[in-house]
Amino acid sequence: LPSRPWALPFAPHAMIVARVGAPTERHVRLLMRTFRLTPAEADIAIHLAAGLTRADIAQRRGVSAETLKAQLRSIYDKTGCSRESQLVRIVGMMSS
Repeated sequence: LPSRPWALPFAPHAMIVARVGAPTERHVRLLMRTFRLTPAEADIAIHLAAGLTRADIAQRRGVSAETLKAQLRSIYDKTGCSRESQLVRIVGMMSS
């Protein structure tokens, strides 16, 4: 990639962008079975991986930002993740 003033502090050889398609019932069941997530937690994980913001997810689910934050902590505990990017990666790998 060409160097730009706003470029990364290192020279990557390539950039990979992963996208998850629309969540399906199969994805939800797989996350629930693999990590023992509740249906709500699986839905949140899938929507995060699909690129929705926390605010969007909270609004769609009709919950407060604090409730969503507590649900995310539970998801992180169950999946062994420590940040959102790790969760997105796991969900993306499982839905491929």
